[in-house]
Amino acid sequence: MSEAASASVVRKAAEVLAFPDLEHHSGSIGFVEKMIIGELLIIAQPKLVVETGTFHGSTTKFVCEFLKKNKLPDCRIAAFDMPQVIQEIHGRDPYFASQDNVELVGGLLPASLEKYLENSTQMVGLAIVDGDHSYKGVLADLETLAPYMEPGGYIFAHDYRKRDPEYVGLAAAVDRFAAMHGFAMLPLNPGELAGCEVWGAALLRKPDGDELPLSSQVYYRTLGKFISHMRRTLSFWLHR
Repeated sequence: MSEAASASVVRKAAEVLAFPDLEHHSGSIGFVEKMIIGELLIIAQPKLVVETGTFHGSTTKFVCEFLKKNKLPDCRIAAFDMPQVIQEIHGRDPYFASQDNVELVGGLLPASLEKYLENSTQMVGLAIVDGDHSYKGVLADLETLAPYMEPGGYIFAHDYRKRDPEYVGLAAAVDRFAAMHGFAMLPLNPGELAGCEVWGAALLRKPDGDELPLSSQVYYRTLGKFISHMRRTLSFWLHR
């Protein structure tokens, strides 16, 4: 991506403040991280968003509503979890039955994911990985996604927390995957943002073959700017 294109993307991201309600369930992706995902949607302009581990469906709903509010191009959302989880979501929330662009897919990961992607006409522009948190489970989800990711596409790996014993395996799987496949990685470290603790995640980006090396200053400067904008947005939400 050229300097001019990067600057244009950042300017567009900075203009977007149309966030839907940031509802949250314990164990789900937090509202600060949903803001980061919103910025990624603006930057990536994906045709297909994939989420592994949809849980209560709050992040899936957020992505769907964010796409609507910001008038992004047509985009499909495929969210994966165990069959009983998908059944519970449909029974609890009628929202998804009315959304033509959302598919809740039940099945054992990563087999259900691989089957879906094999039959998809669209490459994945953004993936949210938040399913099985074991080393083996995370690596399997990432390996399954890799060949189906758009060049320059993003993966948001939730709960990337190296210092937390519960997530050591998850972090190791993300590190190994990034190193093996040449994905650039930007840890989104826990810390205080406008008085709110951020849980922690890692952002991965697939090489696109048409730019400087993925560790280039352009890439990190672009991400740094939209994360800085996210902080300002969060401050606005907390103090309005």
